[in-house]
Amino acid sequence: MNRPLLVIDGDSFAHRAYHALPKSIRRKGNKGAGAIVGFGNFLVRLYESEQPRSVVVGWDTLDAPTHRQQLGWPPSRSAALRGRRDVPCTGRA
Repeated sequence: MNRPLLVIDGDSFAHRAYHALPKSIRRKGNKGAGAIVGFGNFLVRLYESEQPRSVVVGWDTLDAPTHRQQLGWPPSRSAALRGRRDVPCTGRA
């Protein structure tokens, strides 16, 4: 049986984990730890269920501009589009 190679968007899943867990999860210095705990739990569950041959996690870099920055978009493109009537709304703002 061929085992899959898992490729994960680290920034996306860390952001999702941050918002999915309560803000009461704290670490030393009373700093939030929800993203760390949630991301770790996600990786463990995914690894156990898929049993991949390898896992690759990609992260955005701070040393080079992102694709969004290269296009000249603002940090949150959805925020820039909220007021425009020519762009159809596909979800809640």
